[in-house]
Amino acid sequence: MVMGYMAFEAYLNYVGEILAPEVWNDERLFFSKLPCKGSQGKLQFLLDLYGIKTFEKSNRPFNSIFVLKSLR
Repeated sequence: MVMGYMAFEAYLNYVGEILAPEVWNDERLFFSKLPCKGSQGKLQFLLDLYGIKTFEKSNRPFNSIFVLKSLR
């Protein structure tokens, strides 16, 4: 289960490097503070970048992923 969450984080980083390389050049600093903190912030940033409606954290599949975060 931990590997599943790590794969999700790795995928966000992979997509982020392709879609927003200027942000991912200094990704640790950019995503270390609000409003884009952590992997949830990365996901929200990528969704906002393309005008995709905000995800519902309480709906699947997102709630499953963020439950896995607690195991990490």
